[in-house]
Amino acid sequence: MLKKILFFIIAIFMMQSNFINHDVYANGFYSYHHYFDNGNNTFIKCVDSEYNRNVRMENLIKKELDIPPSIMRKTDFYYNYIDLNNDGDNEIFVLVVGPYTSGSGGSTAFILEEKRHRLSIKQKFTLVNVPIVISESMTNGYRDIIVRNFGGGVKGRYIVLAYQDGAYTDVNSGYEITDLKDVSGVAILCDK
Repeated sequence: MLKKILFFIIAIFMMQSNFINHDVYANGFYSYHHYFDNGNNTFIKCVDSEYNRNVRMENLIKKELDIPPSIMRKTDFYYNYIDLNNDGDNEIFVLVVGPYTSGSGGSTAFILEEKRHRLSIKQKFTLVNVPIVISESMTNGYRDIIVRNFGGGVKGRYIVLAYQDGAYTDVNSGYEITDLKDVSGVAILCDK
């Protein structure tokens, strides 16, 4: 009975929080897809992060960042699969949140790729905050990534990371846009 009441309260909260669509999976759990108005009377679909733990991904990033075991227990990995270059193969966008990887300016993020069952780091970013919008707009064959940047003395702004010279620009080198009014795409890691 308590579970039913809790589910009902959560459902009402989500409906009041602009959650406007949901899918029911075979196991009976609901996956809520919410949308936010990008200021142009259109909406950007938000996708929650994957819920299955990816130990291979965590170990790769732990080794790359040399995260001590005591800090690993306080570190969370949020990720989504997304095809950034429309080649039919998904990359993995990972946001690493914890005392070793996050600060007042944001958190550390990675783009990973898997080839021949081998997971590797394609790129690392710092100063990343959500929402993270994977834009329909492309630069040099890769979808632009738009991140929110604030904290550490920086006033809130959106930064476009464009693919140039074999990699995405970093947050400090990306170009600023004032809002998401003319942006179409999908926002990832929306539950973070």
